[in-house]
Amino acid sequence: MSYFETLSRYVDRQTISKNSLVEATNIDRSTFFQILSGKRFPTKEQADLIEKHLELATLERKELKTLYERERIGEKAWMEREFVSRALRMIAEAREQSIDIEINFTPEKIPRVGNIDGIYNIGDYIKRILLTELYAENKEGIDCFVSLEILQKYGFFDILKVIGADQRSRNNRIRQLVEFPVGELVFDQKNIEVIINYLFFLITQKLNYETYCYYSNSPARDHFGVLFPYYFVFSDKAILINAEGDEAVIVDDPDILNKCRELIEKTIKLSKIIVSGFENKEKYVKLIGENKDVPLYIFEKKPGISFLCTDEFINKFVPEDMHEWARWHCNALTERESYVEFITVEGLKDLMETGAVNEAGFTLNADLDDIEMAKKQMVKRLGKSLFILNSSVIPLSDNWSITVVKDRFLLLVPYLTNDRIIYLTERNIVRAFSEFCENIDGYGGLMDIKDIQNLF
Repeated sequence: MSYFETLSRYVDRQTISKNSLVEATNIDRSTFFQILSGKRFPTKEQADLIEKHLELATLERKELKTLYERERIGEKAWMEREFVSRALRMIAEAREQSIDIEINFTPEKIPRVGNIDGIYNIGDYIKRILLTELYAENKEGIDCFVSLEILQKYGFFDILKVIGADQRSRNNRIRQLVEFPVGELVFDQKNIEVIINYLFFLITQKLNYETYCYYSNSPARDHFGVLFPYYFVFSDKAILINAEGDEAVIVDDPDILNKCRELIEKTIKLSKIIVSGFENKEKYVKLIGENKDVPLYIFEKKPGISFLCTDEFINKFVPEDMHEWARWHCNALTERESYVEFITVEGLKDLMETGAVNEAGFTLNADLDDIEMAKKQMVKRLGKSLFILNSSVIPLSDNWSITVVKDRFLLLVPYLTNDRIIYLTERNIVRAFSEFCENIDGYGGLMDIKDIQNLF
């Protein structure tokens, strides 16, 4: 049902007359009835006034606001915004495996050749091979070309997270190939669910894992078959999988295995890595510095950069072996023309109360003088390069900051550790985040400056 149909239905059931609504909202009479008839789309102020004066249940108010916004910005922009909002909430709520475990596993005797039918049976077979391969030494690694949707049906990412909690499994390489449409990815509910689950896996796993992608018009597409377009390649066997993911053939012929490996290497050379991880903070700074000609957005719960803006702060708070990195980092941000930092009210209050700030690789504890100096830095930037988020709309993680370099890449940087920065370049995901940042104020995502000035 459309916004206008829903609005008309709610207005018709009110106990007060339409003329009384006109008077209550103070909207021009002709404009009001044009809105009700669907001939005129209301401004946000008009829509809010009408909704405010209707007798509605909480869920009905939410429905009306959602329909209005969805039609105001268009279905495509709405679904992209929905994707980014859900991704940010998922990152805020996700908890990385905090302890290492040791899995007691006795390798099973696994069939070498044959056919397998059914999503569950194929998924179970793949899990058993993963356990065997990832705990073995001197293996060549695992390669797979299977859609994200089918892998989730197999429970592939769930078993990898469990295996990754055991340090013995982390040296073996896993490479994945993913195909994306040549045009823009449609962010419908199914695709959103698949990608959100995949992002959740990325920030909670600890394996040597990389993802490569190619687009459907790429020459890489020529390397895959029609009957069995997907496959896994293990050390001594390959699993060929049909397009639906519910039929598979296991082969162990050395010539076929070598051919599969050869095709994967050719395809990877024609593909682009879209997910990787690195530990080197200097690489993070270099990526930021190399892209100083485009807007940069950083989401972080607490205002960490405000404590790295002077040599006095760097000498006081940053470990000596990270001084050079801290100066590079600060310069890379402050010297660019378009840099915006988003923080939360909760993070700001916590900073004022405790003086504690987590940065990647260290924790600083500021005293009152430090906080006052940082507050002065923040006041100068407020409304220019520093904005406070409405965390009921856009929650942020206690552990992850998010860096968006417009239309180029995302970086997920952990506060509490310095072991793994996630680098993501898939253009549809990056574009959705970039558009979200550009229009964040229109989404009700920012606090009004006058409402938070008392914090400074």
